[in-house]
Amino acid sequence: MLKPEPNETKHTLCDQAILELAYASGLRLAELRNLRLEQLHLEAGSSTSSARATRSGSVPVGRQAVAALNRYLEAGRPKFVTPRSPANVFLTKAARRSHR
Repeated sequence: MLKPEPNETKHTLCDQAILELAYASGLRLAELRNLRLEQLHLEAGSSTSSARATRSGSVPVGRQAVAALNRYLEAGRPKFVTPRSPANVFLTKAARRSHR
């Protein structure tokens, strides 16, 4: 498991992952909010988007975004998760999907 840097919190890890993924993939905020864990294919450097029928399919994800997502998924997201959490990648303090 990756240890966060001393000044990194679950929120900064989440914010960094969102920014890197948005920049690398071109996903819109609504697509990021609805992104589910099963849609991430980080080892292949891609994710699957299905927000609209015209934009569904594989979306490439750059190395920096993959690294930020891995840090968030290993060190940040587990701190948001509760037994009732959905499988969305980005969660809020209340362990619901993010509304950022």
